[in-house]
Amino acid sequence: MDYVGFMRSRKINKLIPFSEPQRLAIETVTDQIWSLYQDLKAYKTLTSVAQQHQKADLEDRFDEIFTTPTSFETRLASSQTPQSTQERTAQSFRPT
Repeated sequence: MDYVGFMRSRKINKLIPFSEPQRLAIETVTDQIWSLYQDLKAYKTLTSVAQQHQKADLEDRFDEIFTTPTSFETRLASSQTPQSTQERTAQSFRPT
């Protein structure tokens, strides 16, 4: 995991949960991120042989955390809908 990955994780703090399941999901992922971060700090202190044994596990955990789909809609996803709200509104006011 690199610095960029952890900087992306900071965006989780900008999410606003609208339900208890969303709040719990944010809390769970935040805990996973910080657990991984602590393990990465420990990883840096290991010998190269010990690092090789843990590298795949750390990479798998990173991928699992940062590629798991969520119930939150992203701006990108919402902008790729077949027809945005703005387009539907504009169509409703066009003369026929």
